[in-house]
Amino acid sequence: MKAAKRPNSLLKATRAGSLSPSGSGHPMSRQEVADICNRIIDDLCAQEGRSSRWAGMTVAVVGALERGEVHWTNNDYRYALRTLFGKSDTELGFYIDRPQPSLGPDRSTSVPGQQSWTALMPPDGQLDWSANSEVGIVANVGPETRRILAAALEEVRSQPDISAVEVFRQRLNRAKADDGALGPAAVLPVVQGILAAISHHVLRVEAEERRHLLSLGADGAEFAGWLYRDLLDPARARYWYDRAMEWAQEADDTPMQAYVLLRKSQMAYDIGDRSRVVTLAGAAARESRRLPLRVRAEVTQQVALGMAVTDGSLSDIERVMEQSRNLLLSAQPGDADGGPAGAALTIDTLLLRQATCYTVAGKPARAAALFDDVIAKGGLSQRDAGFFQARRAAALALSGEPDEAAALGIDAVQVAEQTSSARTRHVLTNVVRALTPWHSRPGPQAFIDALATSASRSSH
Repeated sequence: MKAAKRPNSLLKATRAGSLSPSGSGHPMSRQEVADICNRIIDDLCAQEGRSSRWAGMTVAVVGALERGEVHWTNNDYRYALRTLFGKSDTELGFYIDRPQPSLGPDRSTSVPGQQSWTALMPPDGQLDWSANSEVGIVANVGPETRRILAAALEEVRSQPDISAVEVFRQRLNRAKADDGALGPAAVLPVVQGILAAISHHVLRVEAEERRHLLSLGADGAEFAGWLYRDLLDPARARYWYDRAMEWAQEADDTPMQAYVLLRKSQMAYDIGDRSRVVTLAGAAARESRRLPLRVRAEVTQQVALGMAVTDGSLSDIERVMEQSRNLLLSAQPGDADGGPAGAALTIDTLLLRQATCYTVAGKPARAAALFDDVIAKGGLSQRDAGFFQARRAAALALSGEPDEAAALGIDAVQVAEQTSSARTRHVLTNVVRALTPWHSRPGPQAFIDALATSASRSSH
């Protein structure tokens, strides 16, 4: 028997202007609903590295949904409508009158940002916990991820005297140590395997251990976001930062929530989104009184960078940078305890951030000197040394030192290639632009050729 039509009152409300995503009350046409939803679907597909199976939402589709002619549409369309209105499927008036087939993690009734732990991995590494197997993995997960997942779970089972949190934390810390030398491409499968193991185990523990696992998972997801950021893949980085935020909120981990906002602000700087540098740093700063001093110091320094990218006065920028330095100097060795595991700000890393701030604030010579002071100490990982050498080269080029900038740029090209750091290559393209007045000189030309050759090799 055919189901009776049930008009969708929520969607119809958009036609009268009583509901709009901005809260303005401005009526949305069916075309506007369709266009916005299609942009949401495009963004989702970009994040998940796939193409939509459906042609795209149209005015006819929106009309059919409003009239109740279609009461259960495809996953992408429902996702877009949930995102647009911030409502669940039930609240949107969708319903289904037949059992759904099991197609892996289900997003049908969740509001965006509320995926379950069994849907931890995005589609380029998604897990499906089969009822017939403790560890069932779909085919598109790489062998290294499978190996790490199985090994981590076996280590938990074989060492009952050691908590699962400690086992997973040790593995995650080793991955973080490897990142600086091996680069993100080598470390990502390992991190995804660890996160999958955490997502599996978190369903099997009591409330207190679950909270600690969620907090550790947030730390690991933030690290996965960083790895994608180093690969210059902001869509996937954003995905993992969002997962880290969700799990930190579930764990009631305020320092991690602020730290993720900080990391998002830093990524906004990487991709040139100036307004979000400011707003995200400000959001992190609003939690500053509840944060360990080292985290507060790093957040305060990011606020200074936000002032620089929005053309604040140098005196105001330096005043905030001094506040950051004082916070860090006030921190005791144990002040990082209870904060994000990645929040290991030192005087040297603070100076590197301040050097970047001076570059943006129009003082590149001062920035180049600070970069040189820290790099010369030899305490940075290979990848970080290459990255900040690239930033130093950019500062020197802006200071009118083309030959020295080019020589440093050639060294940074080699490190970027060895560590697969697309982020370093991105900074080096800024060096090329800064060297434009001197592009015919032998040094700058050699650097430009080296970068082009490296880019060609990386694309094959």
